[in-house]
Amino acid sequence: MLEQGFRVNARNPCSFSEPNVHRMTRCLLALGANLGDRAKTLQSAVQLIAGLPHTQLLTRSSWYETAPVGGPAEQPAFLNGAVLVDTSLEPQKLARLLRDLETQLGRTRHQRWDARTIDIDICLMGERVINEPNLQIPHPRMEFRTFVLAPAAEIAGEMVHPRAGWTIAALMDHWQTKPRKVGVFSREPQHAEWLSQELSQRLKLEGRD
Repeated sequence: MLEQGFRVNARNPCSFSEPNVHRMTRCLLALGANLGDRAKTLQSAVQLIAGLPHTQLLTRSSWYETAPVGGPAEQPAFLNGAVLVDTSLEPQKLARLLRDLETQLGRTRHQRWDARTIDIDICLMGERVINEPNLQIPHPRMEFRTFVLAPAAEIAGEMVHPRAGWTIAALMDHWQTKPRKVGVFSREPQHAEWLSQELSQRLKLEGRD
């Protein structure tokens, strides 16, 4: 009697092989929104991600309110978070499905780093490193952005950034404890010196608050 889950090789009845099994990959997604009802949109995004084929939702982070980085001035504040899933989807397929979810939730693309109803990015996908015109994994600059690292560290601190070689928790800790340095460059040394002193004084004052 054969054990359930195995099949006989027709050419060699004495040989057994395991059935085809979809190999799951741990995937870290970053979510952000700064238009409309941000919390409602993010929760809807999580529900839609949970419904993706060959994908299992594991957990999500808390929501973090952060100031916009880059893009047009006077944007509303962002609500950011992270989602952890296991998936057997290939990276390009997953990226296409996530873009479809963004469109479904009202995302339009006019200007880079513009305000948006929803943003869903693949940050990490196991140990995979992909550098294609329309998809980069790990997500570019994620290790320099606390609005990505903070929620990611909450749910996936042990995941390793394959390029940096650091865990998410270590990257976040580095940002929280490393010395802050600012470089000023100018063709006029006196102007650079004056600007350096002004920045230094303002940063000291802000650090007291």
